[in-house]
Amino acid sequence: SQEMSEEDILCLKNNFAEVIRYCYGDDIVNSRSEVLTKDYIEIISRLSNISPNKRILLPLGEIGIAAAFPEGRFDIVETTELGRGLAHIISEALNLDVRVYSSMDDVPLDLYSKIIAIAPYYAKPEDDTISIIIEALSNHLAEEEDFLLLLPRRACYSIDWEPLREYLVKHTS
Repeated sequence: SQEMSEEDILCLKNNFAEVIRYCYGDDIVNSRSEVLTKDYIEIISRLSNISPNKRILLPLGEIGIAAAFPEGRFDIVETTELGRGLAHIISEALNLDVRVYSSMDDVPLDLYSKIIAIAPYYAKPEDDTISIIIEALSNHLAEEEDFLLLLPRRACYSIDWEPLREYLVKHTS
């Protein structure tokens, strides 16, 4: 109540069930299967400089990153209607500078100063997580800028993640 108006708090309370399903549910296609933890925020804080002057792309959704860094300017790609709705609710409630896109939308061909992606632990070959990351890095990262990928351990050895490993070896130094 010290940080949000009663109207915003009521909005979030009225959508509480959807927030819980979004964070914990496995019934939503391509949703995250775990919440954004304090540890992730700490890692991002240490490794990335969130500048209010440049836009950052979050190609795998995660409004939690934008909420944790309210000074930032973010473009978020959410694969589900529920995810897009929650991103809009939270960004309005916290007055964040966020633009939300569907994975079907054409993300602006901006070159972003930073791309941050936290891949879900249970990414499967039928999920488009890996291709989304590769597409974002190929087409949306400005030269000499950086990206932060927080990937599940299986990304190091699983055949499902081989295209991303090959891309990273070929395009990073």
